[in-house]
Formats: sequence, C-alpha cells, structure tokens
Amino acid sequence: AALLLSEWAHGSDLAANQTTAVAEQGGYRLTGEKRLINGVRRAGVLTVLARTSPPSGPLGAASGMSLFLLEPGADGLDWLPRHRTVPAPAADIGGVRFDTWVPASARLGPEGAGFGVVHRALSMSRGGISAFAAGTSNRAWTLASAYAYERVLYGGPIVELDPIADHLVRLAAFDRLAMCVSLRAMELLN
Repeated sequence: AALLLSEWAHGSDLAANQTTAVAEQGGYRLTGEKRLINGVRRAGVLTVLARTSPPSGPLGAASGMSLFLLEPGADGLDWLPRHRTVPAPAADIGGVRFDTWVPASARLGPEGAGFGVVHRALSMSRGGISAFAAGTSNRAWTLASAYAYERVLYGGPIVELDPIADHLVRLAAFDRLAMCVSLRAMELLN
C-alpha cells in the first residue's frame, strides 16, 4: 500500500492539502494530485488523504479530511514522472494525479476522521524510527568502547586518553538520550 498524503505545494503540511473528495450519489469524486510518494507505482492499493468538508472545530485546518482506498488501475489516474533523489537514487518516489470516482465503501472510517487515523499511524511508525536510532547509537557506542579498550597507544588503552574518554562519555550520553526518546514514543503509543 502507498500512503498518498503529501502534495508538492505543501510537503508534509497535511492540513494544507488541496485534494478533495466531493460526495456524489453512492460515492465521492476524488480530485487532486499527490507527489513525493514512496513506491506509488508498485503499490497494490493507494490510500488517499482528501478533504471532504471545510476545516472547523478544535482540529482547525486538520479537520474535514477523510481517507480513501483507491485501486491503482482505477479510471482517471495519471501517473506522474518519477523524481530523482540524490541520497537514495534507487528510491521509487513518484506521484499521481486523479479525477476519479470512488464508492462510499472505499472511505476508511467516518467522514472527516482521516487526519486522526494518519496521525496515529505516523506516530507508530515514528516510534519505530526512534527505536532504530536507539539501536544504531547503542551499537556505535558498543563498538567504539570495545575499540578504545583494545587499542593500545603509548603503553595503555586509548580509553585512558582524555579526548577519547570525553568522546565516549558524550557518545554514551547520546545513546541514553536516544533510548529515552524511543521509550517515550513507545509509551505514548501504548
């Protein structure tokens, strides 16, 4: 599945999205364009965030958004060119423009609840990213510490040299901080 959330003009500001889903008999007319979507051409299903009503209430601009499931072979889809990326040249980043009809059964959850669903899903994935960061920093600290105790210079392990010891202390502090952030994200999810 591909998450069609971002738009070229607004990037990660999902509340500013202009894609709309206007209610029609038995469904919705989905109109808009989503870009910078990972794996959009290979996805078996597209999950589209679209505005179904004007923003209002306590969520402000984030309200009035709904999620829709869209089949990649649906009429009215125009696949946009793949974006070349420098950091990850193999990344399949693309986009899609649509003016298509979807049945009401394609809406996920109640009308207007899409932003909340997206927010919860991204919170879960970001919690996982913080866990990856904590694991990476911990492995870096483990390798650096082991090397500092094994590597001998001037008749003793380099961990006895102040610059190396200071570096390991800073790395250990960063490692603990990354773990705390990860645990806090998991706590919020639970």
